[in-house]
Amino acid sequence: MPNSNVNTVVREYLIQNDIGIHSRPAAAFVKTANKYKSDVSVTYGDKWADGKSILGLLVLEVLTGTSIVVEIVGEDAEAAANAIQELIEDGDGMFNTPLKNG
Repeated sequence: MPNSNVNTVVREYLIQNDIGIHSRPAAAFVKTANKYKSDVSVTYGDKWADGKSILGLLVLEVLTGTSIVVEIVGEDAEAAANAIQELIEDGDGMFNTPLKNG
């Protein structure tokens, strides 16, 4: 009998910083994803990565102005998806605000 407590959430995000997903946003993403039991995967074009792996995210080589698809599967998928969305939309500009030269 399937586990009725398992949910799947799929969301797409446009990455709008100056250099795409580099080490700092990748680390923040993984830190957020690892707070939850659910499995997190990230798809970029035809590449896939474990959203709980910094190296996996870096290997995707996500460029600015492109989109990623985040799929979260597990009992706390909705909470994980909301936390990841908050990070991407508000996470100190790591994902959506051009970096300032200074």
